[in-house]
Amino acid sequence: MQSYLPTVEDTDCAAAYTYRLVSGPTNMTIDANTGLVEWTPTVEQVGVACVRLQVEESTPDKGGPVFATRSFQVQVYPPENLSGIETHGYSFLSHPRHDTAEGVLHSYQPVVRGPDQNLRYQLLVGPQGMTMDPTSGLVSWVVPKGAQGAWVRLRAVAGLIHQTSGF
Repeated sequence: MQSYLPTVEDTDCAAAYTYRLVSGPTNMTIDANTGLVEWTPTVEQVGVACVRLQVEESTPDKGGPVFATRSFQVQVYPPENLSGIETHGYSFLSHPRHDTAEGVLHSYQPVVRGPDQNLRYQLLVGPQGMTMDPTSGLVSWVVPKGAQGAWVRLRAVAGLIHQTSGF
């Protein structure tokens, strides 16, 4: 299951929000109170999924509700591309956060389970400026202004055995 929690920047901080999924793939849901979007893509949904969210701020003192929308795309890869080809008992147990803000350091520490914990890490695909420590696996990225969602692919290597994960 994939999840995404949108954030709202508001100067008065006293408003109540209602979230709505305007458009998105089949079986994607949104919690109207928290904005939490959840989705488990199916094999039939491999490809690009377009999503449009709307948040409504109830502001009677401002003359009625105020709306904001956000549109983005989610790339769905076939299951074999997410889990790696040779697992040999290795798997990524952690999931990165998908909410971040421009100019803020976004970091993710992958947790990998396997018979040998003497691992090396590789960032195979990621946005410009993203780094990964080859020893600890810590992924770091200061999100640039205007950044859009990006596909990231990581690899944990133990000797000749590797496990790949994407998000």
